Order: sequence, then C-alpha cells, then structure tokens
Amino acid sequence: MHIPRVVLTGGPCGGKTTALNVISEWLRNNGFTVMVAPEAATILLNAGFKYRDDIDSSYLQERIMRLQLFFEEELLESFLCSQPFPCRPIYLGDRGVGDIEAYCSNKREFYGICEKYLGTSDITEIRDKRYDAVIHMVTAADGAEECYTLKNNPARKERTLEEAVAKDRATQNAWVGHEDLMIIDNVHSKDFDHKIRRVWAAVCRKLEMPTPTQEEERFLVYAPSFLSGDCARHETSCWSLQYGTSSVIPVSIEQAYIMSGAIGERRIRRREQEGESIYYETHKREIAGHKKRAETERQITEEEYYTKLYAERDNDFEVIAKIRYCFIWKNQYFKLDVFIFPHEGLSILEIETTEEQPEVEVPPFLKIIKNITGDRRYANRELSRKGTMLPKI
Repeated sequence: MHIPRVVLTGGPCGGKTTALNVISEWLRNNGFTVMVAPEAATILLNAGFKYRDDIDSSYLQERIMRLQLFFEEELLESFLCSQPFPCRPIYLGDRGVGDIEAYCSNKREFYGICEKYLGTSDITEIRDKRYDAVIHMVTAADGAEECYTLKNNPARKERTLEEAVAKDRATQNAWVGHEDLMIIDNVHSKDFDHKIRRVWAAVCRKLEMPTPTQEEERFLVYAPSFLSGDCARHETSCWSLQYGTSSVIPVSIEQAYIMSGAIGERRIRRREQEGESIYYETHKREIAGHKKRAETERQITEEEYYTKLYAERDNDFEVIAKIRYCFIWKNQYFKLDVFIFPHEGLSILEIETTEEQPEVEVPPFLKIIKNITGDRRYANRELSRKGTMLPKI
C-alpha cells in the first residue's frame, strides 16, 4: 500500500508547525489516518544540543538526518502497526531530507550525508521518490515582516529579517525540481488563517479531494538563447544574479501517450535529473456534468514504463522529448519547457495559479509571444500528434 508523504517546509517563522496541527485535524475529520512527524532539528536543539563554532556543520546535519529517517521509516512503520485497520493513511512531515541541504555548507557535504545514511546521492531517490508533494511556506520575514518573531521557537537562530529570508531562499532552492512543489507566500495571503487555507487547498489537490479552483497559466515564449548545456548553465546563472531567481534546475522529460480506448487519456512520463530517472503514469478523464477533468497520477517502475512504451504506445502520437527548466521567481514556481522533438525549439512557460494568486507576474528575462492558456493546439497531446503543424504566430 502506498502511503502519501507530504512535506511542509519553509523559512523560519513560516507557520509550518501551526499548519501541520490544523491540517492534520482537518484530514482526520475527513477520514484519514494521519501521522505527523515533528521537525527533527527543533527536537535536537530543544533537547539541549548547542551550536559550536569548533564543530563541523555536518555533525549536526548528520544527527538531523538520522532522526529524520527514524520518523520516516521506523516511527511510520510502528505507527501503522498500532492501527489495526488504518483508513486512508498519510504521512505529514515538518520538513524532509531535502531541507538538510539548505543547512549544509555545500552540496558535496549534503550528498555525502545522503550517501552515508541513505546509501545514495541520487536526487530522485532523495527527493522525488521519497515525497509525493512539498509545500513551502514562505518566512514571515518576506511579506509579513511585522509577524516575524523568535519567541515561538527558541531553537531558531536567524536573528534578522535578512538572515531569515536568505535561509528561506536556500530552502526553496533545495526543493526546486520536485514535480509537486507549491510555494505559499505572504503577499497573496490575506492573513495567517488564509495562508493555512492555501496550504489545505494544496494538500486537497494532492489527495484528489474537493479543492478551491486551481488553473494552469501557459505562455508561448521566444526560445531562450541557450540550447546547449554549457550555455544553459551560464545564462540561467545570469538569471539568478541579475533577476533574483532561485537555482534553475534542468529536467529531461520523455512523454508518450498510450492506448486508452474510451476511458480518457493515458500517458507515461520519464523525468531525468542528474542522470537518474523517475517514472509516472497519468490518467485524465472527463467528469460528467463538469468542464474540468479528473486527473490521477502514480509512480511506476522502469520496467513498467518501457513495457508500456513499446507494447501499449498509441502510434498516432510521437514521443515528446523536452527539457524542463524549473525555477522560482518572486515566490512563483515556473516551469519552462523547451522542446527537442517534435517542434524543436518550441518554448512554453507554465505556472499554476490559485484563487488567492490569480495574477501571474511574468519574469522579465523571458519574452512572451502570447498567452496560450486553454488553447488546445498547444496541449502536449496535440503537439505530439503525428503530422501536427504549429499555428502561425
């Protein structure tokens, strides 16, 4: 049985702990069996662990990793054993393994810790396969400065607003590239209760429960000047320096449509990052009496993926190959798809909006051709259909 793992992360004084308590109660009221894992670092520091300048930063992070893994593995297993018939079990975590990167001195230190305790430095194993969704609650120091305080967590060491914002950005960067990352900021939250309701909406979407409206805005953009690896690294670094984006994470995507008969649309997808792959199957179907479609997604094995690719693929469609550049700009999580095949060079910018944050602020370093939201001619399925010609601009 697959147990969804949802992580709440964020900068200091972002509201994670309060949100976890509220969300867990709401989930239980909706029939879920909920395990809530507390923040490993806070437990250690409140127990008396002291920062010392003469101790390497990895010493503390290794102990946080060990405690984190205890929550996610041993404690979760014990929790489920204590529930004779767990109904719709779910794991809610106050931070995850990925957060440790934000507190390490460099990536090498982080990957070394992962290799030691997880037996791998594969980012898909550390992040994507381990967690189904990541919800980042932006620190109050960014957009709700009057609410930032050290009083509600004596283990917090960020003393200034600037330090808190810097740590928030580092934490965001640690998760950029995850398939289901949602940024919950303060600017588009009317108050803290509203911020928590936005977190609740994000959890509902992941669990396929009724949720506030969420739309995907899509823009046709001029192809970035980079189309090769070295140029891409240089230009995306310039984005970060000049415009303040997060790290820009490239992900290779291969996507194919498989035969589905009359049961809707089915596709399989391979996401590759840093040489390691993770595989998904998605099923979309129409809901009677509604304009919107229901969508379910599950992780599949490499063997399942290639079996479906060669035995079940719908030959009326090409296999899409594209590079997805994931980045955060002004607390908006963007995905820029640059197609390799078919339609080489086609570039589409995507962002999910909510009722609370309906207006998209487009990054100035990307030149928009037009808004293609709702234009089925630019849907991935239509773009992959054999013989399809791109609409004239």
